[in-house]
Order: sequence, then C-alpha cells, then structure tokens
Amino acid sequence: VRERYGVHTDKLILGFVAADLKNPTKGMTHLLEALQKLDPEKWFLVIAGVADAQADECIRRFEHREFGYILDQEKMNEFYALADVVVNPSLYETFGLVNLEALASGTPTVAFQICAAPEIVDRKVGWCIEEISGEAIRKTLENIDRNSEKLHQKSRRCHDFVSQKFNEKEMLDKYEQLYREIQRP
Repeated sequence: VRERYGVHTDKLILGFVAADLKNPTKGMTHLLEALQKLDPEKWFLVIAGVADAQADECIRRFEHREFGYILDQEKMNEFYALADVVVNPSLYETFGLVNLEALASGTPTVAFQICAAPEIVDRKVGWCIEEISGEAIRKTLENIDRNSEKLHQKSRRCHDFVSQKFNEKEMLDKYEQLYREIQRP
C-alpha cells in the first residue's frame, strides 16, 4: 500500500482524519499541541480530510502526505493500513468508527478514554489515554517511538481482535439473547 501511494520513509507513519478541525469535540487542538512538540525527524504524517491554516502551519514541519476527503471505503481502508499508528483525539464518540476501521486494517490506535473507546481500543491493540491533553498524546507517541516492538505486537493482533470482538453473527445473537431476557415476565 505504501508503494502504491508513494509513501517511502523509515520514519514511523502517524495517520489521522481531519474531517472537521473546527469542531471542538473532534479534539484536533490536542493533536496539534502534541505535533508541535514531536520530533519531525521521527514521524511522517498521513492525513485524510482537509486541514485549516493553523493545522497547515504545524503539519508543514513534518514530511507528510495529504489525501483530502476520502469517500471510497476501500481507499479509506488503505489509508489506515499504510499508517503505523492512527490517532483519534476525539472528545466524544458514540462508537468511534475511526478506531474500529483502523484496527480492522491492522493499525493500532491512540484514543482518549471516552465513551465507547475503551471497549474498542483494548490495550492489546492500542492505547487508551486517560488524561485528555496534547501532552498525553505526545508522551504516548514518544513511548511508541521508543518501543517499536510493542507497536508491531499490537499491529499483529488488530485484525483478529476486531474479527472476534465485533463478529456480526455473535453480536446479533447477543442482542437477541438480551431481548429475550428482557421480555421474560
């Protein structure tokens, strides 16, 4: 996938989706704060969506590739797969498809421990950060950089984790079982 999209680097590839930087619930201010303090010699950025002027200034410090808005699901899967890690700094997600799609593509995620994120971003496949801040994101990413073996271990587990935990048949069976239990007098 990296060859197809011309992403040639020895740096760790950090992916994120910047669909609406102005929406405060998406937490992009925290990610931009983290990026300002990260070493651009160690990270290559891949971005889906459109960045604003503030983000552009921060992103320009890094070698990067912008994909714009991605509407095609297959291309979105490839975007996730070419990253080594995806950061989803959202402050509110009812379920968090970014996390799930990244994991299904074999890419560990970093997310804040909010809403359903802890159920999706298990410590076996990613990092769920308790403290909501740019500094916490920066520390997590620097720890990932220092421990690439842990990143590779998590990456190898991602697809199987999603396939097992979010298996459609099993989920429907559990909903049916719950429904039957609720219907009992």
